[in-house]
Amino acid sequence: MSELWKEYAKSDSRYLTSDSFVLSVEGFTVAAIATSIDLRTFCLAMPSTRPQLRLTLPDVDVDTVIDTEKLPVLNPEDLAHPADIQGLVDHYTDMDYAKGRVSILAFLYLYSCIIPKDMRGLGIELSVRSHIPVGAGLGSSASFSVCVAAALLNISGKLMGPGKRQLSPEDLATINKWAFDAEQVIHGTPSGIDNTVSTYGGFIYYQKGRETQTIQSKHPLRVIITNTRAPRNTRALVSGVRELWTK
Repeated sequence: MSELWKEYAKSDSRYLTSDSFVLSVEGFTVAAIATSIDLRTFCLAMPSTRPQLRLTLPDVDVDTVIDTEKLPVLNPEDLAHPADIQGLVDHYTDMDYAKGRVSILAFLYLYSCIIPKDMRGLGIELSVRSHIPVGAGLGSSASFSVCVAAALLNISGKLMGPGKRQLSPEDLATINKWAFDAEQVIHGTPSGIDNTVSTYGGFIYYQKGRETQTIQSKHPLRVIITNTRAPRNTRALVSGVRELWTK
């Protein structure tokens, strides 16, 4: 087989996506303006002669292998919540989650739902590298989710064929939907804004449950972002906000 990788972006050609930056938030992300910035995540998927998945994430020191035949074939409706994938993975495999647990689970969720049964004999080696600091609140997990979803959807033949530089609006919507599911595996109850801006790029006005609007700017916007190197746990922050909201 030839290479199974393709660049995903409006400006380049590997599966890549930029990270997100939220400019303003109204009422606990009821509505927000967000933009992508010039930091990239790259995903390379290659065929393997063995029926195995190999996931390599050098930025978080993950290199894991699992037999494809051990993974269930899922529909999203099979799980009450995407994060429930952990119970199935624990049941079917003996994986070690010492490093990169949520990234591995998000990848396995996407693989189990997207890749059909008749393709399970295909081995895939998937590597993801990123310029985005992990745990800095800049949407690194959303960028990861978009890249992996786009790569697996392309491999399964559910997107445009290789060589077509532009993705259709339907393709982008499909990628965004699966990336949001992966974000639920990672964060529990994300708003959906990070995966949306990582999928579509540019400026967007986002309100959950409504059509995303693209914002055109006549003038360049300069933003200074400083990495404090203080790690953030988005899942804990989201849970805390939701708890305050429901009180």
